[in-house]
Amino acid sequence: MRALLPPAGGLLIALHNNSEGYSVRDEVPISDKVSLADEANPHEFFLCTQSQDYEKLSGSPYNVVLQNTAPPDDDGSLSRLSAIRGVRYVNLECALGKSARQKEMLEWADTRL
Repeated sequence: MRALLPPAGGLLIALHNNSEGYSVRDEVPISDKVSLADEANPHEFFLCTQSQDYEKLSGSPYNVVLQNTAPPDDDGSLSRLSAIRGVRYVNLECALGKSARQKEMLEWADTRL
């Protein structure tokens, strides 16, 4: 894990592709804050662990969830580990096959975070 996690203050950005069975709607009930700027595209969203990143990302035209409070049941995800350890983490989820959209979202985040 040491090789994967960024140094103190660093940012870890993960890119994930999802299928029809997973969307931002799955994350809403277990998130601390939610911004659904693009409800028509629930498979494209950011998941972040730091409030300051959430504030910036929630100003975007994309869906965003903040998860910085670890739930009682740890699902083993990198986002939960990052939240527990205070790691600045952003996961960019995008539907499988939407590489242009994923690139657009990554560029948006990269220029603002």
